[in-house]
Amino acid sequence: MFSPSQHEGGPATATRSRRRQRPLSSDNLVQAPKAKRRRLPLTEQTFQNPDANAAPAAPETYEVKADKAAHLDARQDGFGFESNPLPKKELSVRAKKPKAADRATKGDGSVILTTNNAYTVSKLPALPDRIRVDATGQQHGDIFSSGYALSLNHTHAIVWPYTTPTQSPETFTFTLPYPSKHATEPLPLGSLVSPSASSTEPGLVVVMPVSGRITYWESISSAATLDFIRQQRHGVEGSIPGMSSGERVIQITNAESAGFVLAFTSGRLAYMSVRDTHGRPLVSVQFLRTSLASSTGGIFGSIRHAFTQPQGRGDIAAVRAERHMQPGERNIVAATLKGKLHAWKIHRGGNHDTVAEADIREDVINAIREVDPLSEDYHQDTFEVLDFAYVPRDMEEKYQDLSRLSNALASKDRDLQHLLLLLRLPDLVYISQGQLLSHF
Repeated sequence: MFSPSQHEGGPATATRSRRRQRPLSSDNLVQAPKAKRRRLPLTEQTFQNPDANAAPAAPETYEVKADKAAHLDARQDGFGFESNPLPKKELSVRAKKPKAADRATKGDGSVILTTNNAYTVSKLPALPDRIRVDATGQQHGDIFSSGYALSLNHTHAIVWPYTTPTQSPETFTFTLPYPSKHATEPLPLGSLVSPSASSTEPGLVVVMPVSGRITYWESISSAATLDFIRQQRHGVEGSIPGMSSGERVIQITNAESAGFVLAFTSGRLAYMSVRDTHGRPLVSVQFLRTSLASSTGGIFGSIRHAFTQPQGRGDIAAVRAERHMQPGERNIVAATLKGKLHAWKIHRGGNHDTVAEADIREDVINAIREVDPLSEDYHQDTFEVLDFAYVPRDMEEKYQDLSRLSNALASKDRDLQHLLLLLRLPDLVYISQGQLLSHF
């Protein structure tokens, strides 16, 4: 009997796998996890400033390097320092050249053309492809507070949402049933109509200036279906009764919810409605009682009046509707070129009352001559009214001071209305304002 050596394994030693040898170097040793910090107990030295008893630290020093090499003068003993500066290289950096045509853009895709404290003029991206392709064609149009724009040419009417950020917005194209016969005729006149009870989209009314034909579409979405348009034509077409030979429509004024006002080259005005008293589509026109038309009698007077009128414009300078009124009625003011004003209160259905009449030519000319002595060289017959606008009621005092209008705007009388007029003398243009109408 003998016992195995302590340095030799048993019989199973040869069958067991050898242990992985430990690395000779300590580089690959796995670092043991750091011991957790123990929270020290609070003592008297815990809240003492450790820097209070410490010795003052030496002042810190900073190394400052000059951008350029220092220039050393020669010593008095005749010895100097020769510096060997590094060769310089000029690097040309080409920056982006700003374009003169670049303008500020907004998030909605519009381009700001100009801006001030009161207004911002922007170029909107939404434009129908048909207008963009034929930009040089004869056409005109208008924009409306509903967010839609209207463009008219001799054969078609185009409506689109101009506030859409896309460049090719949804477009509604209407083929006019009575297009212009000649390219020399004035372009059709049109306006959007407030939505009816059965639609959320505005309607469209178009007036042919020469023939007096009127077409009304109850909704702009009806342009998408030709059959629907044909069905809607029955009862929504009309004409202007009593138009004289050579008389033309020169302006259409939206006076909703009362209706529309048409101005003619003869100086006459007419009320137009596109719905009956029950809200159903129906076109009707009646002339207003007015003294704005020429009162010169006789054949020779008519001929003289025809030759003195500006071609295609007539004696009417502008027709405007006051904004704030009760539902179903609006105040309308018309101004002639020679400074005569006429005001009506129009009710839904065509009933109208004359509110005021005034001839302001002499008063305005005298006011202009007080501030501009050069205007005395011109005869008063050369005076013309170009346009006018309503001055908003209840204007804040700061805006009254900025506008430099008269103190009459501070009046709280609701029967007073202020107008701002654009006037012209030969080579001169003026802006005049005042308390012109009363008893509204």
